[in-house]
Amino acid sequence: MLEERENHPGTFFDGGDDVEGAYRLVNQRVTSGEIKLGKDQSRTDLTDLIMAVYDDNSGLTSCAECGENFGPS
Repeated sequence: MLEERENHPGTFFDGGDDVEGAYRLVNQRVTSGEIKLGKDQSRTDLTDLIMAVYDDNSGLTSCAECGENFGPS
């Protein structure tokens, strides 16, 4: 399950599972108005960004922020 990291607000980690939870989360936040799309932005732009970040970080088994700050966790 995708969850926001307690010690890193704005950083989400799902334990290394698939990216579907991130898609659902961003779509929910766009629908609720918490995320405002730019004039030339679409939901597809956001999901493409999520996939790019996921691809760059796939295989992580721990929070990337913890790893950056304190080494592997």
